[in-house]
Amino acid sequence: MYVVARDTAHWNPHMPLSAHPDEFLRHPVLARARAFSLDWLERMRAAIDAEPLPGLASVVTAGSFGRLEASEWSDADVVVIVEDGLAADGEAARNLHARLYALLTGLGLQLPKSWGIFTSPTTVAELCDPARLGRLDESPSVFGKRMQLLLDSRAAWGSEGLNDAQRAILAWYATGFVAAHPEGGWRLLTCDLIRYWRSYCAWQMFETAADADDAWSLRQVKLGYSRFMNYAGLIALLGEASRLAGDGREFLLEGLALTPLDRLRRACQRAGDPVFEVMESHYAAFVLALEDGALRTDMVQSSPRALHELPPAVSAPVAALIEGSVALQAAFTRFVRAREGDWSEAFLHSLVV
Repeated sequence: MYVVARDTAHWNPHMPLSAHPDEFLRHPVLARARAFSLDWLERMRAAIDAEPLPGLASVVTAGSFGRLEASEWSDADVVVIVEDGLAADGEAARNLHARLYALLTGLGLQLPKSWGIFTSPTTVAELCDPARLGRLDESPSVFGKRMQLLLDSRAAWGSEGLNDAQRAILAWYATGFVAAHPEGGWRLLTCDLIRYWRSYCAWQMFETAADADDAWSLRQVKLGYSRFMNYAGLIALLGEASRLAGDGREFLLEGLALTPLDRLRRACQRAGDPVFEVMESHYAAFVLALEDGALRTDMVQSSPRALHELPPAVSAPVAALIEGSVALQAAFTRFVRAREGDWSEAFLHSLVV
């Protein structure tokens, strides 16, 4: 439960949004964010090309850059994939990671948090180690990177390396069961996706740590929109794959190149369901809100810093954002419920059991 307190920001969440002539960018803020992201991705590619790094397989942006919705406030969440000939935890791989991050810092990009999954490199061999299949005690760093490469990733450099990694990850998830019984769907991947989302939700409920640009309220808003969109986009992609003969692997690989929002757009278009316009409008309002520095500052400064302060009072703009995220999630839930008869019964069953 949230209590609406003082209104401390000037952003109006109900401000009408002008349509964009391109059907893929109906809202100006999404077009602006996409252009900003693509410009920075090109800068990253050019900088890496200018400084060859032997042993580097791919430099993969995740988060807002991977979703093509970055702004000046965005961290450059980067997964560094090195060639399998290098041990992911070896000195050569760590040196490559450090050189790459120094290069990005030199461009003026803000690096991710020092304690997260992006602080170490990885290899396809590490991500796809058969011994890790179904392990509940797997390293969060490895599990997180693997999921990130499926949720919202985009190559800043080495697109073939990213494609190879995604293909290998799908093959890893297909081990045994998908190949033998494709009609049963991608059960392990679905289980891991749900585990990732639910674990993230549980973690964020009580994580009150804060720094200058990140705190509980801001994370809750991101959870309700961008984190949820990652989850919903992959659910939609898996659901659409379940309609196809065989395991739909090539369809999934093609879909992994889309942003989470575009995955939902495609699924709604294939279903002839107009609910996407509702989801897109709510999401555009969120992206617009995060461009407001004053609102971001308010969310950080007014966030709870201790467990006894939960749940906190929030300002009217934050309450409106939270209300919008609930509406977005409700629209997606309606969409999934309406897919009975479209998506396979086995896939719909796997979302519950």
